Amino acid sequence: MRFSQLLTTWAVPLVVVVVSILVISTFSGGSGGGFGSSSRDIERVSNQIRDHVRNRWLVQTRRMLEISAEMEQVRQEHLDRIRDGGLGVDYLETFVSIAVEEHARIDTTLFQALRDPHVPLSTVYAATKAAELQMTNWYRDIRAAQNAITLEVPAVDALGWVKVVQPRRLELSIEDIDRPAIINQAQLSAFRRQVSTGESELDAMVQQSERILEQARDAQGGATVEGIAIMAPPGGPEGNRGDTLRPDELMPSRATSDGGFNATPGRIIDGNGEANDWMYVDKWYVMGPFPNRFRQNLDASYLPETIVDLDNVTIGMDDAEVRWRYWDTKNSRIEPDHAPPYCVYYGWTEVYVAEAGKYWVALGSDDFGKVWINGKLVWISSMERKTWRADEEIAEFEFKQGLNEILFRTENAGGTMGWSVVINTMPNE
Repeated sequence: MRFSQLLTTWAVPLVVVVVSILVISTFSGGSGGGFGSSSRDIERVSNQIRDHVRNRWLVQTRRMLEISAEMEQVRQEHLDRIRDGGLGVDYLETFVSIAVEEHARIDTTLFQALRDPHVPLSTVYAATKAAELQMTNWYRDIRAAQNAITLEVPAVDALGWVKVVQPRRLELSIEDIDRPAIINQAQLSAFRRQVSTGESELDAMVQQSERILEQARDAQGGATVEGIAIMAPPGGPEGNRGDTLRPDELMPSRATSDGGFNATPGRIIDGNGEANDWMYVDKWYVMGPFPNRFRQNLDASYLPETIVDLDNVTIGMDDAEVRWRYWDTKNSRIEPDHAPPYCVYYGWTEVYVAEAGKYWVALGSDDFGKVWINGKLVWISSMERKTWRADEEIAEFEFKQGLNEILFRTENAGGTMGWSVVINTMPNE
């Protein structure tokens, strides 16, 4: 978080500091005549807490509205390119008409409600989610506009090729967070839980949206793969908040699994290998499962394709919360322990390369898979249902000196699933 943001969020009047001290006493749930033992004290302090939380949340909400407005401006720049280029005004009118029809519906009355100095916390939270949805609408249009400009295809195809899954956020209990009078410890604890959930989600919304906005600004023209404009996830280890893979985990372990290559496990290529030396990546962060009923979401972009944030919690299959989980495997094949049919998983890792260059990489997925290296989509497997093979694809890929990010997406179309990345440890001259 930038220092200016820190000041904006936490530079509060002295009275709030006093309230915070009272909050600690109240949350401690002490008994026997201490502060917070009476319902009147609890109600008074909880109202002060609510006011303080509302002010903090409104800062986040206003930032989300700013991001949405900035994204809309980037969208307009792309629409201007359509109009002023070879496609013309008629194409643009058709494009906008189709795009608006497919937008997620936004309740704009939520934004107007923010003018109320006593706006309920649930309304502030809902308005922030609406701003995120609005931003996602503009983002989808930007990607579709890149298809139109680059490929000069009909508007319906330019838009149809882009599938961006709308963000799904945790719901707050209106009863607990907007309770008119909090008069006992049980109600206070329930209120605190809802505030904590809201704080975490608002933080994630703003940080994710800022990164998406940055991508939209940087991706003028964009790359295309099979007619789909690709907005790559951020590259570099500095793009990941929270814990990352620990330096000691770069060291190879004693376990081996050949995967057809007599490969050894690890995440470091130090330049001392031989031409026939291969290494399989053995340590990953894994997120899933995400829904893919009857393989309908093969082109849908879930959260990890937008941003890799190891602190993120999002909604996956069957409306369950999913988060990044750390895996240290002794086999070249990565196979989730809970992989129901018709689901999608993501794996993220870092590989350290001492010498920049092109390296031979073997990729395999069961079933459909995609791979990004340092934010660039480098491989899309066949769409057919298939078993895992470590040598399904062997190709040269560019690696930079230092840490390189790898993101692997795999589906389960029934039966088993899994993926592998095996790298030759010598750069190809």
